[in-house]
Amino acid sequence: MKVEDTVRTAVDETKFNLTLEKFRAAKSQTTGSDPIKTIELLADKYILNKNEEAGILRHFIMANDNSAFGLINAVTRASQDMEDYNRATELERLGGELLDMPDNNKILSLPHPRRMINVTPEAVLA
Repeated sequence: MKVEDTVRTAVDETKFNLTLEKFRAAKSQTTGSDPIKTIELLADKYILNKNEEAGILRHFIMANDNSAFGLINAVTRASQDMEDYNRATELERLGGELLDMPDNNKILSLPHPRRMINVTPEAVLA
């Protein structure tokens, strides 16, 4: 049934157009001129470890797109570098949540985001 719902949503023209509009809006909204500060704020807000933060920053800078769309792409691209499947899934989910925010250009200033679980092994933190 989940696959059926996914397929139905994908081919529903209205839902498709709404998603497309979210992407267009994200593309037109800037995250500011300082990519390092942008990613630091994101990492603090969503409890990302240093490796995740560095990976997102690398992809964000390499893409040379300081829009909300570029930030979302950097987050979901960095998820592909994760060795831990669960953490990769959390980063993918974060990318989707960032896209679904009503005002993407306020991504980093929303009051109470859903916190990601820190799954960094304690040995890495020591």
